[in-house]
Amino acid sequence: MVDTFQKAFQVAGVPDWSFLISFSGLIMTRLIVMSSIIPFLVGKPVPNMVRMGFAVTMTVFLYPF
Repeated sequence: MVDTFQKAFQVAGVPDWSFLISFSGLIMTRLIVMSSIIPFLVGKPVPNMVRMGFAVTMTVFLYPF
C-alpha cells in the first residue's frame, strides 16, 4: 500500500510524500488557528465545518507556493 502511494506521488511530481503530509499539516494548522481567532475580532462565531472547509481549501491552493 505504501508503494502505491509513493508511485502515485512520484507521478504527481512529489518525490517525498511524508514531506507533503507534514507540510500540508503545518499549513492547515496555521489556517485553522487564523480562522478561529479572526471571528473573535469581528464578533460573530464561525461554525467548525466552515473553518475546516476554509483551512482545507486554502491548503490545497497555497501548497504549490
